[in-house]
Amino acid sequence: MSTQIQKKSLADNKLFWKIVVLILQFVAVYLPPFGEMTVLGMHILFILLGTIVGWVFIDLGWPSVSGIIALGTSGAYASMGEALAACLGSQTQWMVFGALLICAFVTESGLAEVIAGFLLNLKISRKSPFVMSFFFFIGAYLIAAVSACQIAVLLFIGLYRGLAEKAGVKAGDLINSYWLCGLALCAVFGEMFPPYKISLIILLNIYNAAVQTPLSALQGIIWGIGGSLILTIVYIVFCKCVIRIDLSRFDPSVLQIEKITPSKEQKTMLWYILAMVIMLVVPSIFSSSTFPLFVGMNYLGYGGLMLILVVVMMTVPINGKPLLEMTTMGKGFNWSVFWMAAFYTTISGFISKNSVGISATLSAWFAPLLTVLPAVVFVILAIYLSMILSNFLNNMVVALVFISAIVALSHSIEGINLAAATIAIYLGSNCAIGMPSANPVNAIAFSTNDLITFKNQSRLGWITGFVMATISVGIYFVMAIVFNMMGLV
Repeated sequence: MSTQIQKKSLADNKLFWKIVVLILQFVAVYLPPFGEMTVLGMHILFILLGTIVGWVFIDLGWPSVSGIIALGTSGAYASMGEALAACLGSQTQWMVFGALLICAFVTESGLAEVIAGFLLNLKISRKSPFVMSFFFFIGAYLIAAVSACQIAVLLFIGLYRGLAEKAGVKAGDLINSYWLCGLALCAVFGEMFPPYKISLIILLNIYNAAVQTPLSALQGIIWGIGGSLILTIVYIVFCKCVIRIDLSRFDPSVLQIEKITPSKEQKTMLWYILAMVIMLVVPSIFSSSTFPLFVGMNYLGYGGLMLILVVVMMTVPINGKPLLEMTTMGKGFNWSVFWMAAFYTTISGFISKNSVGISATLSAWFAPLLTVLPAVVFVILAIYLSMILSNFLNNMVVALVFISAIVALSHSIEGINLAAATIAIYLGSNCAIGMPSANPVNAIAFSTNDLITFKNQSRLGWITGFVMATISVGIYFVMAIVFNMMGLV
């Protein structure tokens, strides 16, 4: 009976928030314009606000679909057909489709266990407990990169249970929180920076739509992966030297993890992933090349290249049958992320348009603050605030909102490097591991009551979050110097 009541309460709660979302997306849009907002601007603003509320309190899929419908009736497009074509017919959206399909297949293939066994049996990973923990976290990073962050954290929590049992670690020990906080941090990082992941795709779309000199996928990957690896190392060193975590019971020579020999299908899947990365990076590097191969790749675009890769996977047989088959290719496909990408990559293009008035309104509001505070302080505050708020709201949503706001204000903020600020805010917002509400990975980590206490997990998570945000600020200054030299502002 209590379970039925709980389910009904949850359904009623979601119904309430669905009504709120629909009011914001379809009713509040007709409020009189304020500030420098136009009529179209009011529609764009409240459609976006309503969808964000839905993302936070419902899920990613339903609010995105209703947001696309609202966008089609907003006057932003001549017809609903035109709006649907913009949302679902872009190169970006078909790139997302192909990437989600391939990642779903990787999740089902068992490749994650192969990667984990390989990394944790490397000679270097068995040098010391802290070195082993680094490769443990990097394993979660890589598995999240090729599949999903939830898969990574579930797999490695399972592996850790075996290690903790062999090491004799008691429930509630701070050591458990060290491992689980590190796993949560790196699983989220792994979801952030491959060029086929939705968060990086949207990030580049928001930034590149507002500037003359675009940020390439390769630049985003290099700085993103470099920054997240620095943060991972800082986390380990900080916990060892400041928190004084003692891992002496985790003797790598005693704690063995099974090494799994990859199948032919799994080896082939790794080559397909490598091909996917190359396809998404090469066109942006050789966009002006006259070499026929690069001309062809740029003509096909990201979406065309991704669909060709999917067709190849459905055609070339491995052990008598293709890796992907039409009857099973949708299994595990993340439709919520697909619809979120369709909505946000489309609506984000309107935020900085003069015909909307959002940029002008934000500039007028923040003008007094910007006259008192140096522009760089504004960016630093954005990095810290994004980390804090991400603990209570979805980290990807918070990152996109802060980056959109910075981009919208870019014409009135002098003295900052917009490319560096975008990546630094992105890094900082994903360092939120102090509360279970930050993202699904944290929810899984906090649910392991047999390993951690909420107090230990939350305290270490908050401390780590502020340390990581501080490092992200430092990374911003380094990136700003390099990007200024490259002409990226």
